[in-house]
This record gives sequence, C-alpha cells and structure tokens, in this order.
Amino acid sequence: MSRFLRLGEKLSEIYICGNDISNFSIVHHSAASLRAPAMAPENIQKAVSVLQSYIAKISDVVLPVLYDNYPLKTDFEILVGGTDREIDQTKDTVYNSDDYDIIVKKGNVIINGGKRGVLYGVYAFLEKYMGVRFFQKDVERILYRDKIEIGALKDSARPVFEYRDVCDWTMFDADFSVKSKVNGSFVRRLHAENGGGVGFAGGFDGLVHTFLRLVPPSVYYDEKPYLYALEKGVRNPGGLCMSEDETLEVVLKSAYKWLDKEEDPTLISISINDGEMAYCHCDRCEEKRKKGWNETDILYDFVNRAQKRIRRKYPGVSVETISYHDVATPPNFVFPDKDVVVRVCSTGERSIAFPDARELYLKTKDPALKTAYDYTERLKAYANFTKKIYVWDYPYSYNIINCPFPVFKTLLKNARFFAENNCKGVFTNGNVADCDFSELKVYLLSKVLFDPFMSEEEYSRCLSEFVEGYYGDGYKEVLSYIDLVEKSSVPVFYTGSFPQEIIPVGNAEKYLTEGRKLIGKAMDLAKTEGERRNLKKILLQMEYYELFVFFEEVMKGKDEEKKRDYISRNKQLHDSLRGLGMTRIVENCFLPVVRNFRQPISECSYWDLKCAAGDRNNERYARELFVIVPLPGEMGEKVDFKFSYRTNNENGGGYLGVFDGEKIVDFDLNPDWDNYSDFRDIILRGAEITDVKGFSVKSGIPLDSVYLELIPRHLKGAVLRVRSMNAGAYLFVRDPKIVDLRLNNLTK
Repeated sequence: MSRFLRLGEKLSEIYICGNDISNFSIVHHSAASLRAPAMAPENIQKAVSVLQSYIAKISDVVLPVLYDNYPLKTDFEILVGGTDREIDQTKDTVYNSDDYDIIVKKGNVIINGGKRGVLYGVYAFLEKYMGVRFFQKDVERILYRDKIEIGALKDSARPVFEYRDVCDWTMFDADFSVKSKVNGSFVRRLHAENGGGVGFAGGFDGLVHTFLRLVPPSVYYDEKPYLYALEKGVRNPGGLCMSEDETLEVVLKSAYKWLDKEEDPTLISISINDGEMAYCHCDRCEEKRKKGWNETDILYDFVNRAQKRIRRKYPGVSVETISYHDVATPPNFVFPDKDVVVRVCSTGERSIAFPDARELYLKTKDPALKTAYDYTERLKAYANFTKKIYVWDYPYSYNIINCPFPVFKTLLKNARFFAENNCKGVFTNGNVADCDFSELKVYLLSKVLFDPFMSEEEYSRCLSEFVEGYYGDGYKEVLSYIDLVEKSSVPVFYTGSFPQEIIPVGNAEKYLTEGRKLIGKAMDLAKTEGERRNLKKILLQMEYYELFVFFEEVMKGKDEEKKRDYISRNKQLHDSLRGLGMTRIVENCFLPVVRNFRQPISECSYWDLKCAAGDRNNERYARELFVIVPLPGEMGEKVDFKFSYRTNNENGGGYLGVFDGEKIVDFDLNPDWDNYSDFRDIILRGAEITDVKGFSVKSGIPLDSVYLELIPRHLKGAVLRVRSMNAGAYLFVRDPKIVDLRLNNLTK
C-alpha cells in the first residue's frame, strides 16, 4: 500500500510544539502605519497564501492571516517574511535572494528569507515537516500521518548555485518551478510574486549563441560585411570580426535594446553562434594570433571591452559568454574580467559522473573517457582564474529522446563536482516532453541543484519517493525497471549515443521481455488514469527502442507477417506519442506528418552532419522549401549539377526545381521517401549560380521570410526548391558537383 495520498484525501492533525494548529495564525509585516491600509510585498503575500492553503488541505483548518501591526494576536503564530514581533530576530537579516531560515521556538514558527527565499522557506517547511511532495505541477502528494508533530528546530538554506535552470518542458510552469526552487527565467516568467528570477536580457533570443542575433545578417551583412568573420576570403556571418571597433558598437546597440526592456537586468549573453561557427582571419585578427593569442583570447578581449561599456550604463549587469567549440580552450593571455560570467559547456560521456570518469581515466587511460577528463581539466583550470563560472550541462540524450538514457547515478555527483570547482550556476539542457523519465529527472535535478551536498541516502530517498508517489502501488516494479535499464546498458555512452549504443542489441531481448513484464505488473496495480498514463510512457520507451533498433532489419527481411506487425506498431507508436502531446523529436524538430508507416522511426530523428545543404520544414503545414546547394563558379553562370539527395518527404507535390536566374524551373522528379529512403544521385540542369540576396531580389521573397531566413548569407550556388514539403519532413544534400552533360563527366 502506497504511503502517499492526494492532498485532502485524508486529513491529518497538526501540532507544533504540542499546540494544535487551530490555535495559530499566520502573521506578516505591514509596511503601512496603523491608519493606512495594511501592505506587504507580492512575494510575501504569495508565501502567506501558499502556507494557508496547504495547511487547510492537510488539516481542514484555515488559519487567519494577520499583520504584525494589529493590536490583537492569537496564542501562537507563524511569522512570515520578517515581522516586528520580539521573538522574530530575522527581520533585519540581510538575505541573498534564495536564502531562507525556518525557526520553531517557544511554540512559534518563523519563516524568512530573500525575495525568492521566503517562498522557498514556506515550501521547504511544507515538504520537510508536513510531508508534502511537489512531484509535478499536477501531481502533489502527502506522506500521510494521522498526526503531524513539529518540535523546536532551526533549518537554514544558503544555496551554492545562485543560478539554477532546468530547461525541460515539464519544468516550464512558474509555480512548479518555484516549488522546485528553480530560479532561471529563460523558459518561465518568474514575476514579482515569485521573487523574480535569474535570466538573460533578450528573452528567448538572449540565452546563448547570441552573435547572430546581436548582429543580425539580415540587417548588416549586405551593407557592412566587415562586421563578420573573414574565412577563405569570404565574410561568413557564422561569426564576428571581434577586432573591428564597429562590431563592438553594433553589439552594444543591440545589447542596450535588450537591457532597456528588462525591469531589473542582471545578465546578458555575448557568445559565439552554434551550428556553423566562423572565426575571423582578417589582418588584425591574424596579428593577434601571431602574438600567441588563441580564439579564446580574442573572444575575451572583445567580451571584456563589452563588459566595461555595459557596466557604465548598467552597473549590476554581468556579461556572460560560453566556453564552447573553438573557444573552449582556456586563454593564453587574456583572462575574463571579474564581472564576466563564463559558462563552461560540458563534454564527455554521461554514464559515469565526471569526477569518477576523471579518476578512472587517470588509472586506465581509456580513450572513451578522454573527453570527460578533458572537461574536468578545463573546469578546474577556469576555477583558478575566473571569479564566476556557470555550467551548461547535458544530462539528457540529444538525439533520441524517447529511449532509455540512464543517468540517475550521476546527477548528484556531477552537481557536487560543479559546486566544488567554483561554479555558481548550472543550466541543464533538457528536452521536450518525452518517455524517458523526464518528470523524474527534473525532480532530481531541482533537488541536487539546490543542495549538491545532500547525502547519497537522501538522494536515493528522493528518487524512491517520486517513483512511489508518481506511479502508484506498482512503484517497486518501476524501481526494478530502472535497475534493469542500468544493468542492460553499456559502461560508457554519450549525449549523442543512439539507443543500440546504450543498450546493445545483445541485451535487447532480456531488457524488453523483463521490462514489459515489470511495467505490465505495475499497470495492473495502478488505481487511477493518471498513474496508467505515467506508466504508459515507460511502455512506449521500450516500444520506441525496439522499433528504432530493429525496424529496418525487419523490413529488409522476408517475414511478411512480421513486417506487417512492425508497420502496425509503428503507426500505433506515432498515434500514442501524438495522443500524449509528444509530437517533437528533440529541440526544434518534430514528428513528420507521415502517411507511410514503412518509414522507420529512426528517420524521424535523422541528422546528417556530412550534408552540404539541408533543411527541415518546421512549420505546421506543408510548404515550399528552399536551400542553396553550394557550388563553385561565377555569379550568374548557368550550370548543370549532380548531387546525392535524401528525404523523408511523402508529399505528392514534392517536385524538385531550380532557379534559372528568372524563375523556378520544375522537373518531373518527386523524390519522396518511398523511392528515396537512402541517398540517391540526381542531376538537375540550368541552374544559375547565385546567393540568397541575389535570389531574394529576383524572386521577390524577403530575406527574413520563413523561406530564406535560415539560408547562410555567404554561400553561393544553385537554389534548389522542393515544391511541397510535409510538416516535419527533411531533405539532405551531399557531394554537389558541377557536371558537363555534353561530356557526361565532372568538370569541377
């Protein structure tokens, strides 16, 4: 029988120092005189309301709320937010934003803290001492006791990490984030009633990889190409020229616009792009390299200058930049100013905690652990010369989000490792809604980010309590399933590992057979539709794994009955994911709108890092789609060209066309997935060599339209058009070459 009940399902008696809760009132300070209406800050009002509400849910006793300037009082009081009561010694305490104190003495309760901490203190009081558990925004339970007895105590929190963000869809809700003590405001709006949040100016555009948005190519590339990185004689908007003085002025102009819109800004990101990154090799940048500067030195010189300028107008704002890609290497000469935040992006395997992987690598020199070791070395190096480090961490699968990715044994150790190495903030790169225990992950991550020095026993208790409260009476089977996944997995896997690289094919039969048996039994024990829905996600996790790993093998075989079964299951999986609202694959990609379920589930997650050109239709509807296939040649030259093409488009109108300098010329070629499940060679005639600007001018399609905005501005080549691309479908182009069809051979 589960120990957890829904709040209010069964009432508890509450006693504080032996006194019945009905003898208490909740009191907070009034900023007004006796003659004026009582006033209190929004965060204090919310803290009081929350406390009153949950005490009523537990005990059915609604406590009165009073101000400390009232002349009458109840026998015992819960003092919130700092009051004038003689017993309350916290009123003049200077708290950091997330700090709190909980004190029970002489029969009274005192809860106070910083602007967020006072709320954290209330939720901690409810959780630690009254048994409330905030598992998810729609799943709250109480560890039931007939009689709750609270004695004298003092409980304080001074969080190690000033910035804690879990970027997962299950953590977007503001109220749930506050209950979880997550204060990052990137994907949630933490208003004054929540004590505000820690976030980056610029909203969604301002979190990271901001060069492209601070100096948008659609605005500046044509008129001022010298602001961008010079690579092989071409200005590439994938990076900036950080030696050009005007680049700094444009960055600051955009930064000020972002900052001006914030009520109380504290952070702004000035950081390199993602995806196609470019580094400038103009004469001035090359002079710096001749002096021994590396890419990181060049970046920090630029960021330090930006920080000094921004501080003049916004004294409380810090510039953040990322240690990532070619600027991951520590600098040789130019170190970040004391007010610059360096966000060090994690690399390496995910199945072993970083400190353990480091120790194991030093003993074995196992190359599989080298990237994790390098990351720990980098983090330790930055800790020696950087005042403030934030971490961007990836405790999730970045490719296949609905399959097992067992990292529960690493979360606490990694958080502690960050804390021990001067890290002051952690951003975890989560996922969209998925089947891989995303709810449990965010629960545990929020716990370890607030208290990275909790004991292993406390961490294990948090995991077990969540499973019991979230999945119901079959929780023991779910815990056994989690253990099965860990035992079935290989010792070392990575953020980018595919399912069969985590649970190898040789372990698949045992994993699937035993796993389905365990979760089937848990399903039989479930008492509510909610519990059954939560367990269904685990079943889908196994189904996704099996179809991902074995679908193509089955379809290439001769067993027609098994083929039909897999096709039917593929459709059922697609419909189940859609029914649960799990329509995305990862980050910005979502399930394609398919009609042919002979397409393997692996196609839905297909990425091609070797492609020369490619795109995915991430609109809600079928539309035409353009890419530039990079080719040599002079602007305006007419060419025939050959390339390899792959797509999962199944649109009957998905014919290919090219721009001939005046119009799009369509060909009688619709390479849908049914015929092009692998790369096929294609030759198209009569394309004009152009770039996106030239095409925009002649076609009348604006550069910032959904059709053209993602096409790299610096590339030239043939404009390839797919007349109608299904929502969620992709295309990839490899090995483009100009051909001379008269000679039937390659010329360039």
